[in-house]
Amino acid sequence: PSERLSYSCTMTSATGCVVTLQNSMIKYIPRAEFKSLMLDCFSNKVQFINLSKTNHGSLSYKWNFWEGITSSLSDPAYSFKSSGMHKVTLILSNPPSACKDTITRDVESFSPPLVKIVGDTTYCPGLSTWIKASGASEYTWSNGLKTDSIEVKAPGGKFWLQGRSTTGCFSDTVRTSIKEEPNWSLLTNADTTICGARRVV
Repeated sequence: PSERLSYSCTMTSATGCVVTLQNSMIKYIPRAEFKSLMLDCFSNKVQFINLSKTNHGSLSYKWNFWEGITSSLSDPAYSFKSSGMHKVTLILSNPPSACKDTITRDVESFSPPLVKIVGDTTYCPGLSTWIKASGASEYTWSNGLKTDSIEVKAPGGKFWLQGRSTTGCFSDTVRTSIKEEPNWSLLTNADTTICGARRVV
């Protein structure tokens, strides 16, 4: 059927009764869209601003924050469990039609206390270890690197990290110490001989 044209169906019963059904075709075009903003630099709470539209009918919403939490509000605010980048999905329904539209975006949240360094604090002699930053969008290490992970080799040492959000919020300075394990010597002090099976006569 073509959009906006009217279609009818006429039924005549055996006794001569006539019933006519008539309907017009309407195309529903929902478009899911949203933007987000951090409410401040401390709370890890993000405000979502719904920009969705449709050409007919009404809209209903299902937000999925991928932490076991959903919302049916038009413009919800949500506090994430961790800082950093998160996937957020908006599923848009357009009643009375069965039409839907879905959009997923990466959204940043930020709370300075949630910026941290993870990884081993020791490494074996002659080897190295990696430490990784989490909880922000950009990082600056004490050695000047801007990556989210750095490799630590001998002689180890003390390292600090500062995280920054895309909106200019800074974390406190996070610190850790990495050291090389001693070159342990393995000594044995035991009888290295065994007797054969005991013979019983």
